[in-house]
Amino acid sequence: MSSERFSGEVLSSADAAGWEVQWTTRWSGRDLATGQPVEAPYQFGYAGTVTAVATARMLDGRLIAVSGSWEGPLRVWDLATGRQIGDPLTGHTEWVTAVTTGMLDDRLVAVSGSWEGPLRVWDLATGRQMGDPLICHSHGVAAAATGMLDGRLIAVTVGVGDDSVRVWDLATRHVIGDLLNAHAGQVNAVTTGALDNRLVAVCGTWEGSLRVWDVATGQEVGDPLVGHTDKVNAVAVRVVDGRPMAVSGSDDRTVRAWDLQSGEPMGDPLIGHTGDVNAVATGVLNGRPVAVSGSDDGTVRVWDLVASRQVGDPLTRPVGMVQAVATGMLDGRLIAVSGISDKTVQVWDLASGADCTGSAGGFPRPGHAAGIDAVTSGVLEGREVVVTGSQDATVRMWDLRSGEPVGDPLTGHTGAVECVTSAVVNGRLIVLSGGADGTVRVWNPATGEQVGEPFTGHPGPICALATAVVDGRLLAVTASTDKIIRIWDVSAGEQTIRPRADQSRRVHGLAVTTFDGRPSAVVGTRQGGLRIRDLATNRDTGPRPTPLYGDPVWKIAATTTVDGRPIALTSRQYGDPVTVWDITAGRAIAQLQASAGEALAAAVVDGRPIAVTGTLWTAQVWDLNTYQQIGSDLSFPRPVTAVAITPAGHLIICSEQHITVLAATPTPQQGVVEPESTCGSGRLG
Repeated sequence: MSSERFSGEVLSSADAAGWEVQWTTRWSGRDLATGQPVEAPYQFGYAGTVTAVATARMLDGRLIAVSGSWEGPLRVWDLATGRQIGDPLTGHTEWVTAVTTGMLDDRLVAVSGSWEGPLRVWDLATGRQMGDPLICHSHGVAAAATGMLDGRLIAVTVGVGDDSVRVWDLATRHVIGDLLNAHAGQVNAVTTGALDNRLVAVCGTWEGSLRVWDVATGQEVGDPLVGHTDKVNAVAVRVVDGRPMAVSGSDDRTVRAWDLQSGEPMGDPLIGHTGDVNAVATGVLNGRPVAVSGSDDGTVRVWDLVASRQVGDPLTRPVGMVQAVATGMLDGRLIAVSGISDKTVQVWDLASGADCTGSAGGFPRPGHAAGIDAVTSGVLEGREVVVTGSQDATVRMWDLRSGEPVGDPLTGHTGAVECVTSAVVNGRLIVLSGGADGTVRVWNPATGEQVGEPFTGHPGPICALATAVVDGRLLAVTASTDKIIRIWDVSAGEQTIRPRADQSRRVHGLAVTTFDGRPSAVVGTRQGGLRIRDLATNRDTGPRPTPLYGDPVWKIAATTTVDGRPIALTSRQYGDPVTVWDITAGRAIAQLQASAGEALAAAVVDGRPIAVTGTLWTAQVWDLNTYQQIGSDLSFPRPVTAVAITPAGHLIICSEQHITVLAATPTPQQGVVEPESTCGSGRLG
């Protein structure tokens, strides 16, 4: 995991839903400077395979990325915050094959080409297209690059299927050169650079060679650079030790470096990729020139251009081929931006993986090594903290405001941590965790130490854990796969009453509430109904609501209505709805047309009861007075696994190893969707 305020997908969906992302975390990767594991990329959601990407620095100093995809529109991203800037740049209707940037009339512009034909120029400050599209070639644009020639911004474009390479003055929109001469086959890639004070275009061809052209004269410079045994897909140029160098990537799965003055290879081929190399870029990492490459094998690799060796381990994603790569400097650190076939744009910290905090972005900080199954919150020595339990068998704490880790991981469980909750004893915060090892452990988060011996007795994993104060004692209520509910005196570290079992009912979830003024547990049954368990006697009490479905209750949460009535929410493992129950009356009173097979929480915030539901890649927030959704869906790039609501109204949403903390803007009261809207939820009878 790592710290980022992560996906542009999350940020944009949160904005639309009326929530502000305060911080998030992200996936693991490796520090390319040291080769050690660090937390890794943050990513931006996209609707199609990302096929082109470029970086640039805005006039106000912000580092941005411009990306294009199979779907056509370009998107612009602020790399420090992870937010999309403005609306998509629409105009292209097919596969965007090239994106590059430059300065035109003192304005930062993006230049893009696509399979359907035209070259388009975009003012990145306004998000508007400048002038009409340029019809550069008879079919489409296969590749494009920009450069400065005699103070003018020019574009070098490669035609699709017609072997043409042309030079355009972007101010006048006129062709000023044609580099078609002497190319034996179709050009597949192009970049520009300086050679002996001349602007040159370096072209990669289908037959595997690189050719260098003087852009001003249209003449080829030197002989073709021969070495690749298959199509050249990408080229980049960098000055190394005062000498201009070209870097190329090919379908032969190698990266090669070339001395442009001598025309000779520099070092041996860089071997490591197991798929076609689709993209290359260059930069400086720890004072050494490097190349960054992306491949069909799903990896991004970094290469030391002086030593001719790979730096660190490859950066990998679970799925997806790397189609595009660009580099840039963010806060003094080299980053790589990669476009992936899994419809994401990733940003990798290539320097140190050091923490970089901020309200909507950032770089890696330590985190869980596996998915998060449980989350809660509390106040530790005056500051609000998030507490998470993970499949990596640890409990971790995070500062709610900044996302900084608080203390070291709490270790002791020998299996996944399935449940966490917090409580206050003698004015101090304690944390309780239940694990797949069948134990419940009590922690002093101020010292990071376990308090007493683990609670043992359940032979199977702890499925549910909650706390309540009964007759002045803090009690913990636990349920396991053994179908037994146990009640523990937390201070004494022992069970208060002989446990009771009901062999016909496996408990999947429980929550603490009050019934007739007595602390009670609401227990979900395998048949889909509820039972009320008196915590003083460990016996069932009150009505048993009639199950609405044959499916087991999977998740359960409890809170109160505005007039103080206790209510419970239950979800099924598969499908919707979420049912709202009046505990006192013993009947279902409403349904939320939401799935909450993985995560469910409820609380009263500013006098208003709300709920959060989570399943797959979506979380939703609900007003429990109107039973309507608040705002729109919150989207995440990984399945939602745990949710919580703090007393102040922050939402804590975990998606696999990620944590996202959101604050309401506007408040939930202002963001309520009116009952007549088509949310698909409603009251029962």
